[in-house]
Amino acid sequence: MIIKIYEELAEKLELKKQQAIFDKEIELCKEQLQEREAANLNIRKLKHDIENHLMCIREYAVRKEFEGAIDYIDDILNGENYLKNNSEINTGNIVVDTLLNYKKSVMEKSDIKLNLRIEIPQKLRFNDADICVILGNCLDNSIEAVCKLDDVSKREVNVDLVYRKKGLLIRISNPFSGDIKKDTNGNLVTTKADKENHGMGLCSVKNAVSKYNGAMNISTDNSMFKVQILLY
Repeated sequence: MIIKIYEELAEKLELKKQQAIFDKEIELCKEQLQEREAANLNIRKLKHDIENHLMCIREYAVRKEFEGAIDYIDDILNGENYLKNNSEINTGNIVVDTLLNYKKSVMEKSDIKLNLRIEIPQKLRFNDADICVILGNCLDNSIEAVCKLDDVSKREVNVDLVYRKKGLLIRISNPFSGDIKKDTNGNLVTTKADKENHGMGLCSVKNAVSKYNGAMNISTDNSMFKVQILLY
């Protein structure tokens, strides 16, 4: 009787041991899967942002500011259609000038008016690659939304860049048509067919903003879509 009880206890202990090993293996598999998903997400983000990065790097090269180009590439490596030499917008900040001049040329092809208010120094204390990601993706979203407006006279994008007390305010707004869809957490839901790769834009923006413990607010009012970002 005692031997039988001992054998049953030993069997239960062995089962618990095997279950613990199995649970550990499952946990390791989950961690590996999460790491792989994170790596794939970073790759998709980089592919999404590569055009804007290449534009900025090319502008550094055109201006023969090779050290700036190297620093910019290092920023990308350490973090996670080419531009014509158009300097109509000239704030002195290469990244901002490059992006705004390029996006302005894109807007002009679709009869979109760009309204600017820029009060920034030549050199911001924020990572150039992050500024590129934030501005590039937000402007891409605005251009896409405004292009859907049938009334060409309403096609405009408003951009405010204001630097005060070591903080940068980025405010971008544009009219839109249709409905804005959000999920249960209040996040915007893409209406594009390629849902896996689209939506990477705002995700990249949020990640860049979070590096500086910044704040990002998206709102709609009277058919105006507004994005306001604060970097500290």
